[in-house]
Amino acid sequence: MNPRARQRGYLLAEVLVYIAVLPVIVGTAWLAYYRFDHASRGLTRNTDDIVRILRAGERWREDVRTATAAPKMAGATLHLPHGAGEVLYRFEGTRVVRKANEAEGWVPVLTRVELSRMAPDVRTHVAAWRWEVKLKPWRTGTVRPHFAFLAVPPSVPER
Repeated sequence: MNPRARQRGYLLAEVLVYIAVLPVIVGTAWLAYYRFDHASRGLTRNTDDIVRILRAGERWREDVRTATAAPKMAGATLHLPHGAGEVLYRFEGTRVVRKANEAEGWVPVLTRVELSRMAPDVRTHVAAWRWEVKLKPWRTGTVRPHFAFLAVPPSVPER
C-alpha cells in the first residue's frame, strides 16, 4: 500500500473527530454565555431596584423633614402636614403610593413591594420616623435587601 494514501486516511479521521468535538465546544460556550447573560440581567434588575428604592426613600425623608407639624399615622396612611395641605403615604398591596395634595390622585412611588412599614422611632432626645421597605424578589430563592430609612421632622413648638 502506498504510504501517502495511508496518511490521507489518518487526516480524514482526524477531521471527523474535530467535526464531532466542535458542537460540544460551541454548546458549552453557548451555555456559559447564556448563564452570564442571565446573571447580568439579574444584576441590572437589582441595581435598578436599589436606585428606585433609594430615590423613594430620599423623597420620603425630604417630606418628613419639611413637615410643618408632627407626622401622624391614621390606619395605614402616614399624614405629613405641609402648610395648608398634607402629603400622604400609604402601602397598597404591592406598591407604596403618595398623594401631595387633594387635587391630584395617588401616585405610585414604589412598585413590587413585599413589605412597607412606617412608624415613629422614639429616641432619647428626638422623635424620628422609620420606614422599612423590602421589594419582592424577581425569582424564587433570591434574597432581596431590606432597607430602612430614618428621618427627623422639625421640632414644632406646642400651642
